[in-house]
Amino acid sequence: MHEMTPIAGRDPANETDQTLRRALIQALFIQQAEIALVELARSETDRDIQREIVRKLSLMDGDGATEFLLELLKR
Repeated sequence: MHEMTPIAGRDPANETDQTLRRALIQALFIQQAEIALVELARSETDRDIQREIVRKLSLMDGDGATEFLLELLKR
């Protein structure tokens, strides 16, 4: 289980550079940090970044990702 932790000293939730944010999201995806990605998707205000996180979560096979995607479908 992965918590939202800084990657290379940077917290994805507080990063403003779009390219760096996407790289940090990719790093979380590679680490299979579904819980961190779900937390980030819930708090994300940029719709493009949120869509990217949801795309990544849709490729993951964990219960947390599945529950979050079902939650989105019910909205």
